[in-house]
Amino acid sequence: MQAFGHCVAMRQPAKSAALLQMDFNTPQYTRALKKLASSESSCIGRSAKVRFAGVLFAGALAEQLLARTDNLAGALAYDPAKPSVKTFSLTDYVAACVARTSPEKVAALLVTPAVSEAEQAAISQLAPVVEQCVPAGQQARFNRPGLRAILAAASYRMVEAGRAVGIRS
Repeated sequence: MQAFGHCVAMRQPAKSAALLQMDFNTPQYTRALKKLASSESSCIGRSAKVRFAGVLFAGALAEQLLARTDNLAGALAYDPAKPSVKTFSLTDYVAACVARTSPEKVAALLVTPAVSEAEQAAISQLAPVVEQCVPAGQQARFNRPGLRAILAAASYRMVEAGRAVGIRS
């Protein structure tokens, strides 16, 4: 999924960016995601068909688009001059909180290879922060690929919001 999402984002960065700004709870988002994924079938090979969770695809798109950010930790760090970013769900809220609370650790995670020991170590470092960011009375569970994906997607929206108001990243 990582390679597929990265390939799609490299070939269609504007459409990938537009998708990541959408509310992922809407039918419009689901249609746009499917359309974008199917538009780049050459990214998966001739005879392959791919089925995937949309969150993993979105996370892979976001990671590729974030690769152009010189100082990701700095772009994510809390700054009262930065605009707040709307979150679309509890998991999205948690991801945004983690990114603002521990930008260095999130940036470190997003440069690790997926499904690697380095990724596992980076996620272990983030586990206490994730727990702190879950609002009282709520429960949230994440697997490794899902946590990485939501952190990437939330981070992308946060970085782009800063760029939109002229804050360097």
